[in-house]
Amino acid sequence: MDSRSITDEELVAFLDGELPPEQAKAVEQALRDDPALRARLDALTIDTDTVKSAFDSLLPLAPGHAEPAPKDSPSQPSSRALGPLVSRRAAIAASLAAVAAIGFAGGRLTAPMQSEDWRMAVAEYQLLYRSETLTHLDPSPAELESERARVVAELGLDIDGTALRNVSGLRYRRAQILGYEAAPLAQFAYLDSRNRPVAFCVTPTEAASRPLETQSFKGLAAVSWIADGFAFLVIGDVPPALLDRAARDLSASLAQASRTKSS
Repeated sequence: MDSRSITDEELVAFLDGELPPEQAKAVEQALRDDPALRARLDALTIDTDTVKSAFDSLLPLAPGHAEPAPKDSPSQPSSRALGPLVSRRAAIAASLAAVAAIGFAGGRLTAPMQSEDWRMAVAEYQLLYRSETLTHLDPSPAELESERARVVAELGLDIDGTALRNVSGLRYRRAQILGYEAAPLAQFAYLDSRNRPVAFCVTPTEAASRPLETQSFKGLAAVSWIADGFAFLVIGDVPPALLDRAARDLSASLAQASRTKSS
């Protein structure tokens, strides 16, 4: 398996033990041969101690909270019994369950992930990207089209490949499907002329349409808008003017496609 073709969602599935055996073996071989791929895998792995410390401080706020059993209690197995590392998916699920329990039981706290803007989650993910995350990719037009078709099918919005490729100042490198609060979240990855990563992300929303808005999340420049039941975001550590041009190109192409489809 070419390590350049391995997506983040496949790495997460590998961590969770959900890849078919043959594919898992191929990923293992690629990890042995490619340091950059190992770095990506490390970025997608969460230490259980980190998760535990982040939420232990919230647990005493829950009404009726009882002190945990002593460490030598056989009824409370330690997280280390399950290994030092857990996948992003498992750790996040456990974290959300703990915080939601506190919020609903207390009647005064809300689970952070329920109120957190999806754009902030994307920004945190984008901060993990470096030039090397994408510069090694050299996909053929056929490979890009195959990725695009798969991603937009899961997203539920047919974004044309021509629109994705013809964005001012950006080179289209990859498409992958992620998720946020059980909803699909498509990420289209780009590099600018200085090989700085930029992401164009799309997710369904029930919010009302609104025009392009220049913003900043986690210190990254961003432009977001909402149209026809989908929320859009272009984000990266690049000049805001570059993102503004890219967002205008993309929004214009999407609006034209919507008008063509409805006519």
